[in-house]
Amino acid sequence: CVVCADATDPGARDAYVAGVLAATFAPLADSNSDEGAALEQQRVREWETRVAVCVRGGVTGGGGNAGDGASSALVWWRVRGEAPWNGRVGSVTEIGKEKRLVSGACVLRTFNCNSSSGAGPPPAEDVANANSAGSDPHTALRAHSLLPPVARRRLAAARARTTWAYDLPGALGLALRRLWEESGAPRPPGSGPLLEARLLESDPDSECGGLREAPPSTPRGSEGQLAMAAWQLLLRTPSCPEGRPCYLLANDATVKSGSFGVAESELFARVAHAAADGSVPLLYHCCTSGARMDLAQAVLARFKVAWLDERQPALGVDYLYLDDADVTALGGATAAAEVVRTRRVEVAADGGAAEVRHALLAVIGDESDGLGVESLMGSAKVASAFS
Repeated sequence: CVVCADATDPGARDAYVAGVLAATFAPLADSNSDEGAALEQQRVREWETRVAVCVRGGVTGGGGNAGDGASSALVWWRVRGEAPWNGRVGSVTEIGKEKRLVSGACVLRTFNCNSSSGAGPPPAEDVANANSAGSDPHTALRAHSLLPPVARRRLAAARARTTWAYDLPGALGLALRRLWEESGAPRPPGSGPLLEARLLESDPDSECGGLREAPPSTPRGSEGQLAMAAWQLLLRTPSCPEGRPCYLLANDATVKSGSFGVAESELFARVAHAAADGSVPLLYHCCTSGARMDLAQAVLARFKVAWLDERQPALGVDYLYLDDADVTALGGATAAAEVVRTRRVEVAADGGAAEVRHALLAVIGDESDGLGVESLMGSAKVASAFS
């Protein structure tokens, strides 16, 4: 970024640059601009950017064209702001110039974002800030914290070129708002929000495949949740301002690649039946890898390998096995028999009793959600319900 300024005082120059950066990045805080609308659509709440700035002298006025004066060396600046969000007005919240101290620490000289503009003399307080040492401990640059779980889920979904399932109701809400704006129709007074969404889950106490509203404390983005989400929606459109009911199903691509296990198939079938019984539309956002082929995690974490030749593993595997400690960890011989099928192998040990091994013949697993066949049965249930 090249900024043209005729100020000779370093403080005035820096304050002028801050004003130019504030004006340059102002569209990111405006929902009426293409940039701000894009951030709002992507549900971005805060943003920060780092800019290399070269100040060129020899220009008077607003600094709109490059002059013939000398240019300064590149200096790094940071601009941080809030994006427009759900009716909230965005703003540029912080502008700072990086400064390397003698000690090697890097600090920010911050400026008043609201007072500086891209033209005219900078305010006195901005000049004072720019001429200060800028070494307050609170301005020291720190490493960014790790993304919170929800942000990591959104990033994982974006890498899979899809939308995170739990962001879909919000995206529908934005689409409804734009639909009303484009139609130009006035909204009836007291008609309620454009979108009402109730997160649903299978009701384990129901004998006929019922649904219930998930509690507000239901975790979103946790490892223990389903790879499927369901909502009961009420959409208020210009053609139906009193509200059009429908159901929404979506695979959560960030949980086991959105695959169908027993629980996911059961939820899908219950929602499909509820939509059919109520004669309402069913929207399905599909992003799935299909029926889940899972692994028996308890066995996977404990099995050992018996090589044909311990000194030459490249010759191949003789068998996989568990030892007595592994069988005990699986709940004892009786419980382990429900998880694996084994045969007893005794291996002679040097100068001691023979080692007892339980060679694996078959792995059944203890996962309540099934490992493969059960998931395929669930897929048949989904096909039946959806047809």
